[in-house]
Amino acid sequence: MKLFPLLLAASACGHISNDPPPQLPGPRDQQDVVADAQVPLPHPPPRVEGAWTWGTGGQPESWTLEVTEGVVSGSYERSVVRDACTIVWRYSVRGAQDGTGLTLAETDVEALPGDCAPDAPVQELDSARGVIYGDVIVLQWRGGKRQVLRRPNPRPADAE
Repeated sequence: MKLFPLLLAASACGHISNDPPPQLPGPRDQQDVVADAQVPLPHPPPRVEGAWTWGTGGQPESWTLEVTEGVVSGSYERSVVRDACTIVWRYSVRGAQDGTGLTLAETDVEALPGDCAPDAPVQELDSARGVIYGDVIVLQWRGGKRQVLRRPNPRPADAE
């Protein structure tokens, strides 16, 4: 039989062994279970989806963000009041969420039809980095401008 020399060669190379198989870990003891129970479970990252607001002076903003396949996108509208005339700008944004971190970049801006035409050119598109704290997002725009977005109707802490 020609199989014997092959088995002998494999045995000499260490591929076949007569040693007993390694011992697999047995059932965990009660002490391990207690130790695991004391390890805090990770919390899910805060939700960025939904409505947000910001308002100061005569420029309130209304934000809507959504997450699709890991990409944050949405828009916000800024109302600017000048001489009893209101201009509403809509900015489109796109970015990413990494845990509590958020990056956003303005990708487009347009003046919405209204009671008066914009009299000034639109500022350059901007980008921001931020941190999400539950129902608050703190954004830091280029140039150091800081903005705090809030949920218009925050959920109670115990609501799911």
